[in-house]
Amino acid sequence: MKPCRWLLTILAGAALPGCTLVSVTEWNATQARNRALTEQNRAQLVEIDNLQDHCRLVENRMLGDERQLAALRERVRADQQELQSCRRDRDATDEPVRR
Repeated sequence: MKPCRWLLTILAGAALPGCTLVSVTEWNATQARNRALTEQNRAQLVEIDNLQDHCRLVENRMLGDERQLAALRERVRADQQELQSCRRDRDATDEPVRR
């Protein structure tokens, strides 16, 4: 009966190659590394969230600046048209009057 158990143990070991025993030291080291990676992951998720918030803030600020720039360009265009009109009026009054 003992040879049969020994054979079953060998077959079970061959059938399940991933099932091995690890030392307590190796287990503890792996657990510590897992905890460190989990904490690093959480910190990176918080950083990503903060960066997304900052990105939205910068985009909103940029959109507001673009709107302001468009309004200023429109104002400059209107001022240039008014200046041209004033120059035409001035040039018209500076011409000598013909009789």
